[in-house]
Amino acid sequence: MSRQTSYAQGYASYRTLDPDLNFEFEALRDLLARWHGWRGDREMPARKDFEPWDLKGHLGWIALIDVEHEPERFRFKLVGADIATGLSRDSSGMYLDDVYGPEFYDTAIGSYRWNLEHRKPIRAFGEMVHAHKGHIRFESLDLPFSSTGREIDLIMKRVHYSSAISLAEED
Repeated sequence: MSRQTSYAQGYASYRTLDPDLNFEFEALRDLLARWHGWRGDREMPARKDFEPWDLKGHLGWIALIDVEHEPERFRFKLVGADIATGLSRDSSGMYLDDVYGPEFYDTAIGSYRWNLEHRKPIRAFGEMVHAHKGHIRFESLDLPFSSTGREIDLIMKRVHYSSAISLAEED
């Protein structure tokens, strides 16, 4: 059974948040374990707690998102090369409200808002409708970081892509 992607149905119907972190892709579980190691006994780690070489095997699939408060805004500090290739764009340095139109923005930042509210990691999965790539399924892990120990100022996103078409054909 195959499902046609309809942009008119909205992106929200193609994205699910999973606070239970029921990963399908093992690398996400690996990065979560590293995050727990970086944080130690604190609620969450700070950006200074890791170096790029700590992300071996993940780097191309990582996006770093700066969090601004008052007003709330999110900016892609860095988008990994594998993510950029999958999306056919590199949004590094751009604000998410400049990247996503109003029909996708609230859902695109939904996991970040969840991080801010709950102050812990969240898994998301669905289809890349927001990038007009509904044929690509994704699974992601969003990890909060705080340089002060109070306010989240960075979110690390680890993404994994697979083909929605091949999955639909298996149904």
